This record gives sequence, C-alpha cells and structure tokens, in this order.
Amino acid sequence: MLLTVLALVLLGFVLLTMNRSMVNTSEQNIGASVGLNAVSLAESFFESAQRLRFDEKDLTDPAVSNAGDLTPADLLGPDAGESQSNVAGLDDIDDFNGFNRDTTLKTVSDLTGMLFHIQARVCYVQPEQPWKDLTARTFNKRMDVTITSSLLPAGESLKFQHVFSHWRQFVDFTN
Repeated sequence: MLLTVLALVLLGFVLLTMNRSMVNTSEQNIGASVGLNAVSLAESFFESAQRLRFDEKDLTDPAVSNAGDLTPADLLGPDAGESQSNVAGLDDIDDFNGFNRDTTLKTVSDLTGMLFHIQARVCYVQPEQPWKDLTARTFNKRMDVTITSSLLPAGESLKFQHVFSHWRQFVDFTN
C-alpha cells in the first residue's frame, strides 16, 4: 500500500514537472511568434515608406537642393486631402508621422489572429546623430515604429527605427 502511494506521488510530481515544462515552452513559442510578426509589420512600414518620395517638395522638384524648402518639422504628417486610413494614398515619407492603428495578423496556426497596435513617428535627423530629433530641416528623416500587443509582457513594446535620406546627384553632361 505504501509503495502504491509513493508511486502515485512520484507520478504526480513527474506530471507536474512535465506540465510546467510544456507551459514554459508554449509561452516561449508565443513570444517568438509575436516578435517575428512585429518585425514583419515594422519592415512592411519601412518598405512602404521607401517607395514614397522623401518630401512633398520632392514631388514637384526632385532635385530640391535647399533643405529649407522641405516641409517644416511641425508640419510633418499627412497633407491636405491625404488620410492615414488609406496608406496607398500617401505620397511622401513624413505622411506616416502620427500613424496610430490596431491591426490583426492571422497565421496558419492561429486562426483568430494576433492583435497589434502600431504607432509611427517621423522627424528630421543628422546622419552623425540619428538618435537626436531636430526641428531644423535636413535631408534625413528617421521613422520610429512602435508596436505593442497584449501578447507581449505587460508594459513592453517593440521599437524599430529607420533613417531615410534624400540624395541629390548633380551631373554636368557638358564636359
């Protein structure tokens, strides 16, 4: 009888240990999946912005050579007639400034999807100090994308940054 009780206690201990191990592995898998999906979302933003013009001024004068002609820092964001609800209608990088939206990514293993909250911010920077926001206009803009999810540990967010530059090339074909 005592041997049976000890065997049941040992079996219970082994099952409890296995259960904890499986839960920890499951949590790690979810964390990795959330992280990978967040990276994909941020990269999608950067790729979408990469296809756009550097600035509204760049639309009318692609060879703009005076940074003072670019959009003032306090006016970065969608222009009149543009809406961030229609990302396809945006025409320059700083139109993403102030972007704030929830999105759900569906995966094969999770048919309900993962809910993410995405925020984007655009500011002028210098190449030597890309971490420092500027109010002065330059030919470099940094996009900050912050992604949060209820599947991340409480209070945590994932932050991604990309610097876009407007390069002007002047070629003298007379020589």
